[in-house]
Amino acid sequence: MNDELHHSENLFNEENSLLDLAFAFASDEYPNLDVDGYKSEIRMMGKGIQLPLGKDLEMKVKAFMRYFTHDLGFQGNQKDYYNPANSFLNQVIDRRLGIPISLSVLAITMGKESGLRIFGVGLPGHFVNLACEGRQKVYFDLFQGGRILEYSDCQQLAWGATGTNFTLTDQHLEAVNNLQIITRMLANLRIIYERSNDTNRLVKVLRRMADLHPTEPSLMKELGITLCKSSRHSEALKWLQKYQSRVPEAMQDESFKSFLKLARQEESLRN
Repeated sequence: MNDELHHSENLFNEENSLLDLAFAFASDEYPNLDVDGYKSEIRMMGKGIQLPLGKDLEMKVKAFMRYFTHDLGFQGNQKDYYNPANSFLNQVIDRRLGIPISLSVLAITMGKESGLRIFGVGLPGHFVNLACEGRQKVYFDLFQGGRILEYSDCQQLAWGATGTNFTLTDQHLEAVNNLQIITRMLANLRIIYERSNDTNRLVKVLRRMADLHPTEPSLMKELGITLCKSSRHSEALKWLQKYQSRVPEAMQDESFKSFLKLARQEESLRN
């Protein structure tokens, strides 16, 4: 494990809960968000789960899924998958609609309140949950109404999402940490805002990603270019120069050179 990942895991797994991280970027979109109120609501929902007694983990997971999808009414937004609201937990709670990863975040946090150990699993192209108890493991998917997953089901989900036939490894089926979950949620929003040319919102997402991965050169470059496109040349110049210092061959990229030149020219006009 490299130093950056070790530092990030300490920071974002120990000092910040998964909910804190998810609501942090939601607050960029909704500045007056009542974070404490939503966190309290999630805790109350988690405490309302009645899990069956005994040691059968699959039965407990089925009870959890039934409560989550039937009693609480959460479901996957299959009709409007790329709506940004699907990634903001406040909107997921209010609308009872989400994408696999946002529904999974709620499941993880509600599971803690109910005594069920639930984790996130980032399959290629799809996100599912894993419940663990002793040596028992149960994979499940909340996006399509809630169902237990076998290995073959996970394989089919990955194939269907990516359009590529490959064999899932044990690594694909491992639980991911908070940093990985939030990065993936932000990556979803990045794609949405790139497609819609919403540079102002894209900048906010890229800033969050750069905070999570402060030594990642590609984020420095993308943030600098996006800021340049938003006519925020002074801030763009800082990020582009930071990228240049990290990547010695940066000046061989003609596109990068043009944005760096533009940022420098615009900044010189201000002085």
